[in-house]
Amino acid sequence: MGTPTLDATSGGADANSYTTLDDASTYHYTHLYASDWDSATEHTRTVALIMATRVLDEHVKWGSSRVTSTQALEWPRVDIIGKDGLIISSTTIITDLKNATAEMARHLIIKDRTVEQASRELKNLQADVVKLEFNPTYRAPVIPPSVWEIIKFYGTLRTTPGQARLVRA
Repeated sequence: MGTPTLDATSGGADANSYTTLDDASTYHYTHLYASDWDSATEHTRTVALIMATRVLDEHVKWGSSRVTSTQALEWPRVDIIGKDGLIISSTTIITDLKNATAEMARHLIIKDRTVEQASRELKNLQADVVKLEFNPTYRAPVIPPSVWEIIKFYGTLRTTPGQARLVRA
């Protein structure tokens, strides 16, 4: 099977990515820890961008609504307010979303964050005799904090079954 065709057409009926290979490579060009992206094949990068787009749409409840019912992806959106307080054009895939997609793709190249994970979070450390105990219920978030920080102004994370969303007053 060959490399899938990446389609980053804003509002396109066949779109499958929020960013192009060129834009993602430009993003990683200025990223200090881009070696995993840089060493990946074009096929892997393409698949990672498509999967990153899908993961973002599955795990983020974007604000407002889609522009048309025929667009394949959740963006573009109507009446979205940007970080600067200005309304974002309903024909635009914002740079933040392109960057978040590229960042998510790099994380997916490093590791599949969508699979069930074994215990990772340290639950107990005993110093007299070294004993590490990991919390069996811990699961790393699918959306890494570095990705969420880029797009948190435009939607909310969907809660995972078994997790409660904490809201502080």
